[in-house]
Amino acid sequence: MKETSEGKQVSQQSMLDTSSVLKVRLDVEAVLERIRIFLTGNIQSVAYDKEGRPFIQTEKVTAPKANKQGIHFIMSYVENIINPQVVQGNLDFGQYQSYISECHDGLLYNIMNNLHNWGISEDDYEPIVDNIMNLVQLFITRLLDNKERDSYAQSLQVRETSSVQASKGLFK
Repeated sequence: MKETSEGKQVSQQSMLDTSSVLKVRLDVEAVLERIRIFLTGNIQSVAYDKEGRPFIQTEKVTAPKANKQGIHFIMSYVENIINPQVVQGNLDFGQYQSYISECHDGLLYNIMNNLHNWGISEDDYEPIVDNIMNLVQLFITRLLDNKERDSYAQSLQVRETSSVQASKGLFK
């Protein structure tokens, strides 16, 4: 809140607050990380060395669902679907259904055609597709009927308020 020389108080929503809100809305790393953890079987956490300095520690919790080449391809495919640019799109319900179907079929066929090249077990094939598509479907709902962009507009509104206070002189 600022005070002007005339005794007016003016407040304005900080652009930093606005950009922080927008960054949170556009950040897709947490979604992608969930898929990466599922595929690699590794989780990362912060640990500390003897001097108290933090470092990233990787812990293997299960066997990977694919070899490095397979994980790379699957993550690249998913990153082309889940990214900040895509989430700013606008789909009606029919377009949404077609897009989800295309994503599902593309992922399904690419994994099926590369099961052996990518070291994917036939038992893991469907769970890989299902787990990824569960996240993709929910993420892409943000594009329905332009609701995501509408919500940006609400987040980015700058609100100004002002009030005038009578200046108090030496005598009341």
